[in-house]
Amino acid sequence: MACTVRCSSRRRLWCGAAGLVCLVGGVVGLCLYRTLLDAFVTQLMALRDGEFVYRRWKDPPYPIYMQFYFFDLLNKDEVLNGAKPAFLEKGPYTYREVRHKVNVTFHGNDTVSYVDLKSYSFVPRMSTGTLNDTFTSINIAAMTLSEWIENERDLIKDLASLLLLLTGESLFVTHTVGEMLSGYHEPLLQLAKTFAPALIKDDTFGIFRIMGGQYNASDGVYTIYTGQADPRKYTYIDRWNGMREVNYWNKTGTCNMINGTVGTMYPIIQDKSEPIYVFQSDMCRSVHAVFESEQTARDIPVYRYTARPDIMQSGDKNPDNRCFCLGKCLQDGLMDGRPCHQGAPIVLSLPHFYQGDPSLLDTVWGLQPDKLKHQTFLDVEPTTGLAMNVARRVQINMDARPVPHIRETENIRKLYFPVMWLSETALIDTKYANLFKSWGLVAERGTFGALIALTCLGAGVVLGVAVALYRRRGEHVQSARTEDNSAAESAGVNTTGPTERTSLLQS
Repeated sequence: MACTVRCSSRRRLWCGAAGLVCLVGGVVGLCLYRTLLDAFVTQLMALRDGEFVYRRWKDPPYPIYMQFYFFDLLNKDEVLNGAKPAFLEKGPYTYREVRHKVNVTFHGNDTVSYVDLKSYSFVPRMSTGTLNDTFTSINIAAMTLSEWIENERDLIKDLASLLLLLTGESLFVTHTVGEMLSGYHEPLLQLAKTFAPALIKDDTFGIFRIMGGQYNASDGVYTIYTGQADPRKYTYIDRWNGMREVNYWNKTGTCNMINGTVGTMYPIIQDKSEPIYVFQSDMCRSVHAVFESEQTARDIPVYRYTARPDIMQSGDKNPDNRCFCLGKCLQDGLMDGRPCHQGAPIVLSLPHFYQGDPSLLDTVWGLQPDKLKHQTFLDVEPTTGLAMNVARRVQINMDARPVPHIRETENIRKLYFPVMWLSETALIDTKYANLFKSWGLVAERGTFGALIALTCLGAGVVLGVAVALYRRRGEHVQSARTEDNSAAESAGVNTTGPTERTSLLQS
């Protein structure tokens, strides 16, 4: 009997200890829930060959659209005589962008290299017209040639003027949307190539080409961190085309740095007040966005980050941007694109000069900046760092000004001539939003539910052992009383209280 009691007590002790461990573990887990969830998610999101996240990173399933808007010049004859240009915006002309990563190679330092192939197909139902629509704009090839020979001898300038005359080129030309995007044979470049083959390497011109050659091609070799060893560097760019910084800008500042990610995946957001960085190859620079508000994308809570005006603020006002100045700093809202685009006089801005110097709108007719249409933003789900809704917008302008010996430029105004703007957007579709919500619900509620269950189990076991011990103690007390009464009765002591007669005598 004694052995049975001791064994039973030992079991209760072990059960109580196990329950206490579960209880303490559950409570501590609930207190550290966010940390544990982040650790779970970072391991789940790390890029590993063949796993779920890797497959969707390699071949993104969400739709990406590139929309183009062109500025149709309405008064070219007047502009040639010094008038302010008037524009009518045409578009959007929408392309579906498909990305596929090739040459994926994992390295031993927690990085992976790849080439991101991008192909485009026209989407008529999302466009306002066809690729045969025409518009009139400045002759980019002629302005580029003028830029190249501006500092050359008069003889070279006269030759350039002769080339324009021989080819019948005008300062303003009319092309179809399809020609301007995919490329068209440019007689001026062909003739110039004959005289300067080292300078002119291609006589085909198109927007896709001048924006980095991204039409059915790639924008270089990326090496990024997988996040397996250090989740804080997850998808950060280690190298682009073998470089840790570009060489387009002045070396006296930080303008050449390659910071951040490519804009689709980020590390888990611990502090939303910290800016996030994106490297944009077609701008040859990194940009940053700051938290603006909490939003939803397909009913998924997200943090919205937006590009602030200081990104393209004049270097005369913002010392951080002075290294983007080439000779002189441009006005607020403008960025010189010459180094990044083979010396062509391209100046980049946000659409309709949004967030730019107000004086820019005074140089043209027909532009109306609108935050909803023209801002750049990223909606990031903070628990996973996945971008759920992205809109990147940029406008291409030409630095138009009179060039000596180029007759047609003699009377034009000096201005930044808007050519077109593009909007690259990606919004998670309903199918994958539902998949993400169900997956996130399982991950988040599963972790939380497990901790609750562990806490309840521990509390139940501890409570059960406590009740059992209390009952056991009660049984011991009752048993002791019974034994005392038995001993008293054996000694002739009345244990039931006073008899009736004694009570009467006492009364």
